[in-house]
Amino acid sequence: MNWKDKERWIWIGVLLVLGLCSMFVVPKLAFLQDIHTNTMQALTDKEMSVTGLTALSSAASVAIAAVPGDATTPIATQISELSTFLLMAVCAIFLEKFLLTTANSITFTAIIPIACAIGIVYHLLKIEGLGKFALKIGLLGFLFWATIPASEYLCTQLETTLQVQESIESAEQNVEDIEEDTAVYEKSGLLGSLSQLGNSLTNGISESVEKAEETLNHIIDSIAILLITSCVMPFLVLMVFSWLLRSILEIDFKSPDIGNIHKSLHSSIHSRKRITTKS
Repeated sequence: MNWKDKERWIWIGVLLVLGLCSMFVVPKLAFLQDIHTNTMQALTDKEMSVTGLTALSSAASVAIAAVPGDATTPIATQISELSTFLLMAVCAIFLEKFLLTTANSITFTAIIPIACAIGIVYHLLKIEGLGKFALKIGLLGFLFWATIPASEYLCTQLETTLQVQESIESAEQNVEDIEEDTAVYEKSGLLGSLSQLGNSLTNGISESVEKAEETLNHIIDSIAILLITSCVMPFLVLMVFSWLLRSILEIDFKSPDIGNIHKSLHSSIHSRKRITTKS
């Protein structure tokens, strides 16, 4: 047995061990479970922020619409229309949760072992293009597993930097202030008749309008950040990972040419038949 045959069998043994470890050992590693738990908790926290923001938008729309006069009516209408974007964020979060739940099992018990099996077939039959195809499948499995945890880590840092929770809390405080001011107007018995309001109540309504505008700005900022972290960031992380792998390993993520594989397999079988006939 020459060195090339030894190298081939060494690679076959390595791939076999790697595939078995991927199926039976890797999914039970503690640090992978910690990554899964922390990422799932971050997604749950984000989901709670979105649902809380949805409830806040509804309450803000009602409270702002109750302010005397027509100045706050367009603001209340705009806030009520923002629920569509929140629904998009909720759908994206549920999709991320589903992908995260299935990523470990699919990647380490299916994709990586399949890639190893294809690599073993390549070293046994020396089919042209099959080795690179096996490497592509393994890297795609890694991308599938790493995209959600990596993007969620970056999203958490972004939300902390941009103070999303503080913005939501400020909007909640503004809504509470508007509700209290509206209660004062109702007790005064002058709701809807601005001409009879004194200077103090007129100033109070002006302050309510300003608070309504601030609330709208806070809600829009929060929704924009949540949409970026829920919908845009995972896609960007996936694109960056793919670009890095293509740049570093010079791999193009395309399927192999089936015609070339068929020709290589056909020639490999015929060469083995000739060797068998000679012997």
